[in-house]
Amino acid sequence: MNLSEIFKCQICQDILKNPVTLPCGDSFCIEHLNNFLTQNKNQNQNLITCTNCFQEIQIPSCGFR
Repeated sequence: MNLSEIFKCQICQDILKNPVTLPCGDSFCIEHLNNFLTQNKNQNQNLITCTNCFQEIQIPSCGFR
């Protein structure tokens, strides 16, 4: 695996910009993660499913930074 694969956003498939790493260890651009959260979070449980490993992640009350 080369560096460009390690530092790739799993949503946009480009090099990470302002990266955020989820508790599962997968990283995303903050802008793309926030857009994904807006569209896909379970309103009742504040959970999302990681698009890379499919692990359910609890969304912190302050959001991801």
